[in-house]
Amino acid sequence: MADFVASFPEDIRRKAEEVREFMKTRVLRPQVWKNVKGVPVYSMETAKYAYENWTPRKGDVFVVTYPKCGTNWVREIVKQIYFIRDQKSMDIMNERSNNPLLAAQEIFDQGPPAKFIVADYFPCPRIFCTHLPEELMNFKKIEEMEAKVIYVYRNPKDMAVSYFHFLQNTPYASELEHLRPKDFEGFVRQLIKGEKWDSTPEGEWYPYHIKGWLQHKDENCIKFVAYEDLKKDFQGVARELSKFLGVERTDDELSKIGQNCSFGQMKRKNVNTFLGKINMFRKGDVGDWKNYFTEALSNEMENKLKVEMEGIDITFQYEVNNEKVHRSEKLDCKL
Repeated sequence: MADFVASFPEDIRRKAEEVREFMKTRVLRPQVWKNVKGVPVYSMETAKYAYENWTPRKGDVFVVTYPKCGTNWVREIVKQIYFIRDQKSMDIMNERSNNPLLAAQEIFDQGPPAKFIVADYFPCPRIFCTHLPEELMNFKKIEEMEAKVIYVYRNPKDMAVSYFHFLQNTPYASELEHLRPKDFEGFVRQLIKGEKWDSTPEGEWYPYHIKGWLQHKDENCIKFVAYEDLKKDFQGVARELSKFLGVERTDDELSKIGQNCSFGQMKRKNVNTFLGKINMFRKGDVGDWKNYFTEALSNEMENKLKVEMEGIDITFQYEVNNEKVHRSEKLDCKL
């Protein structure tokens, strides 16, 4: 990575150092843009700068999710698909967890606006991750420049369990410390009432995020992927992603990508990194929600979803067993 940055022009190296320093000294604070409450570890100022001033390139990929729906997993899958035949690029990308500059580049709205000046010296394909809602991403530019969006969704009960545990360890803005979850049931009620700072407006949560991006479901530049489908048939979904990205990979390569992206492998690789310290990779299971939700709490969430996801053509899969989703664990309406 050092040799890679050393190849930049001097003024860009100075910008890269500015990004590094920002990442080391940043202060978490709640920020709002267009009534959307941003995830405090990221920057609404940076998101606004990108929307108004920055243009993606053909070959760029945006992995978009609501929090705890498979962001880092799918980012790793895309990285492996692109670079499995390019070990030099793979080695550079693998430094992300311990390199503030690379971390700022990969998380779209993390770091200062100067990161986008540096980003334009990174070769394509560039892989960005974000939790931003549709209205804060300049989709018109993405479409015009023939970049790609992969939207990953997960059943909301497993998402809630993962989110609850994640927030036990992640840094919090001091102004929001009162929202740090103390018990699971209280957390779920905060979540479905739209009280979390999760890249949605006040009073909104996961359904709002999904519905915003689903406006573009018929566009060629976006692909929707269910977390549970990856768990059931990794190689099949990885093959679909490769085709979507315009990259041909052999069955042997897809099998190797599956091994490299297994939950155990990703957890081991990050055990001594920042991602490991904040418990980014806890279980990754489908159906773990049954160990946390009471029947009453489960019904409360389902009733909320039936209202807020009415008419939306997304099916949440609440259990995976022998590569089949148990029909009894699905909601009656098409969610």
